[in-house]
Amino acid sequence: LDVESMIINDRPAPFVARITLNRPEIENRLNNAMKAQLFEQLQLNDQDPDVRVTVIRGAGEHFCSGNETVQGGANNMPLPFFTDESDGQLQRNALAGWFMMQDLGKPVIAQVHGNCLGSGNELASACDMVYVAENAKIGYPEIRNYGLPDTQMYPWLTGMRNALSIMLLAETMDGETAVERGWATGLHSNGELEAAVMDKAKRVAKIPADLLAYNKRSVYRAFEAQGMRANLRHGTDLEALMFHSQSGSMIRRAEQQAGQPPRRRTGGENGRKPSRKAASSASSPAEVKKPAVTAKNDPIAAKAKEPPLVAKKVAKKTPAVPIDPSRIPNPASVAAQIVPTPVNNSTPVNNNNEEEQKIYIQINQPLTIHIHNDEDELHSKL
Repeated sequence: LDVESMIINDRPAPFVARITLNRPEIENRLNNAMKAQLFEQLQLNDQDPDVRVTVIRGAGEHFCSGNETVQGGANNMPLPFFTDESDGQLQRNALAGWFMMQDLGKPVIAQVHGNCLGSGNELASACDMVYVAENAKIGYPEIRNYGLPDTQMYPWLTGMRNALSIMLLAETMDGETAVERGWATGLHSNGELEAAVMDKAKRVAKIPADLLAYNKRSVYRAFEAQGMRANLRHGTDLEALMFHSQSGSMIRRAEQQAGQPPRRRTGGENGRKPSRKAASSASSPAEVKKPAVTAKNDPIAAKAKEPPLVAKKVAKKTPAVPIDPSRIPNPASVAAQIVPTPVNNSTPVNNNNEEEQKIYIQINQPLTIHIHNDEDELHSKL
């Protein structure tokens, strides 16, 4: 990326990597370029044989206060990676980044102090272990006026009642409450947080990386089996739908009147170049009439007019037992003749015993067999 580095990487202990969000002047708010650098470094750490665990922390007084929303911020930069450009692209892109973190083989620990809000809350939620300071302020203020989070992890981390309290009251949690509700792993005093997190990271680093990957995956697979990822994907669709509601539309209009970029719209409206189709439609106001679909210009239509397929394969004819013509009044009109099996004249035939008789069918006329399937009917004459 052609931007200055917004993160700092160091190795504070053997097999321990640390990423510091380095924008303290704006409380380490995220934009798309910063997310791209963060994701790239996490993936590099996951491939590094000298790394077994990564710690994420924030420079200055806060972990991360959310997304950067000023002009030229997150929404005017290309997304960290491509996702489908239909409605809700930004939400799906954010969720895909957090899924990527969970899919890493090596654990990621969040060291949270000060503000951990909005997208900062989502970033910490995507980590495998979260240790918080007593002064931590954790929440999603956008619930009050912007609606749903991109990653709706509260039900899975805190349970139904706590999640409803957070979502309906737009509550923020301090460090102690976050641990009590299950959002965070552990609580430490402000001055002891860094040393405590490093101690935990060193303990994790004593386990071989391949075993760590299996141990981590086993836990996530258990929650995925309960539908966690499907539920989170449904959440992005629900959030995209929310912006078509009355309140969502009012928020977007208010942002535009204030000269702010839209915060949570599709990627095509967040700094991405319009597609060729969109550009061509914008330059030509009159609609272009498409030619009518005919068998000449549409191979599918032409295919539909073709006659039904005829089966080529013909079954072998089995020689029939000779039949006495005197027994058939009109041979041309008889399709089949049933006769008893020829037996030795010295052996009487028991006509009452069905097991001692065999039935032969003489086919004197063509027999039409109809074979049906879901698409067409094949005719075969034998």
